[in-house]
Amino acid sequence: MFCPNCGKELSDDSTFCGYCGARVTGAETVQPKEDSQKKTISEDAFHEDDSFVESPSETGGTQKAGAKNKEANTTGKKRFLGFALMAAGIFIVIGMINLLSGGVSSMSVTEVDLNNYVGISYQGYDGYGTAQSEFYYDDYQDSIEKALEGNGILDDENLTGQQKTLIDQLFDMPFTYSIDKDSGLRNGDKVSVAFDIKDISFQDIGIELKGETKAYEVSGLEPIQEIDPFENFSIEYSGTAPFCSASWSGGLRELTYTLSKTENLRVGDTITVTVDYLGDNDFSEFTQKTGLTLTQTEKTFTVQNVDTYAMSTTDISEAIRDKMDKVARDSMMSKVAHWDNPSSYKGMDFLGYYYLTPKKNDSWWGSHFYLYSVYKVNVVEESGNVLSYYTYWQFEDPMILADGTCTCNLDQYEHCFNTIVSNNRAYNGYTTLEGIFNDCVSKNIEEYEYEDTVQEKQSQPEQSEAGNSDDSEGTTAEDAAETSSTQE
Repeated sequence: MFCPNCGKELSDDSTFCGYCGARVTGAETVQPKEDSQKKTISEDAFHEDDSFVESPSETGGTQKAGAKNKEANTTGKKRFLGFALMAAGIFIVIGMINLLSGGVSSMSVTEVDLNNYVGISYQGYDGYGTAQSEFYYDDYQDSIEKALEGNGILDDENLTGQQKTLIDQLFDMPFTYSIDKDSGLRNGDKVSVAFDIKDISFQDIGIELKGETKAYEVSGLEPIQEIDPFENFSIEYSGTAPFCSASWSGGLRELTYTLSKTENLRVGDTITVTVDYLGDNDFSEFTQKTGLTLTQTEKTFTVQNVDTYAMSTTDISEAIRDKMDKVARDSMMSKVAHWDNPSSYKGMDFLGYYYLTPKKNDSWWGSHFYLYSVYKVNVVEESGNVLSYYTYWQFEDPMILADGTCTCNLDQYEHCFNTIVSNNRAYNGYTTLEGIFNDCVSKNIEEYEYEDTVQEKQSQPEQSEAGNSDDSEGTTAEDAAETSSTQE
């Protein structure tokens, strides 16, 4: 059979053309030409007897009457046979049309609602929830199979090519669906599922697809909880202020904590700590994943409870200063005890401090704080004249511990190295305060800040008591010739 519309060759039982879709029922099948040698029905087949009569012809001739009757009889039978065949053909065509049209019209149509096969699930937290959809294809397929089975065409061997194509298309899900909102959801929100069904009619196999837009209410999302990101957060310090270092521990592991300052910290300095999530200060994704919202994202901490060097002479407790003064006077008395004439020592007056603090931390060589306790020494020479000169004792790194205790290693100190000579006597000191200031302060001004509390004082010479010492204070000028005049 060939399609009357497009001319493609089709199977003989085709109702629709599989190429163009045109109906082909009743189309004529191309028949081979009759054999020219095939015999036709003999006139004798329609002759009942051999009798005939002659009748005059119009031309005056005669012909057999039987031959004339035979011809008339043959013609009548041929007409009857033609009408019979035509009627039979018409009845066959009408029967096929009624069978096909009657079969489709009598086939029940099953409505398949696609909404019955869509499931919506919700995850996450209230306000940050997400929706996921799933189409239950197995259930959909079972429903299609049952509908086709009910229509009696599921395993029908007489299905047309068009019907087979429709069944295949039906199982291939001729539709799509979508959700209008799938994130940022709260409990009670509505999400809608909409279907887009392809413009294909499945009436010829008794199926009608239906998929109206349907709204679903969001529920089951967990509540959001507030949390302080600094609740279990702490800053840890190492080293001694003002060269203290800071690091942090604790907090929420999903967050990153950034300190505004981590090095060269002093007591009383403030550190601002900020938090971020994956390098961003937008915490919506963090909340969506954890269900937590932050009560604050920044907090300020004050450096405290750490050991610190004394930053000023006022930081040094009175008790430590008294101990320093005692160390200096005991040291002086030990030196005087080795003089040729210890009684010439008439005491010394405390004038104040030069305090040097480093400008920067040198962790390689070590940074130190130097405290110079400055004194004015009074000596009565053999001539009766009073000699006054200036000297100092150097102490290192006075500290205030984390518990508030002030301390200093008083066993490690240095006495003035510079030497002056008077009446062939050598003394460790300077003739002027400017000399001490120059050697102790000015030469170190590039690396150190300084505090100066030294003030000249007028006092009466004191009586002295000799002590024991192996120092060279009060030696002759010759003994002190090689003494250095610079600070070490």
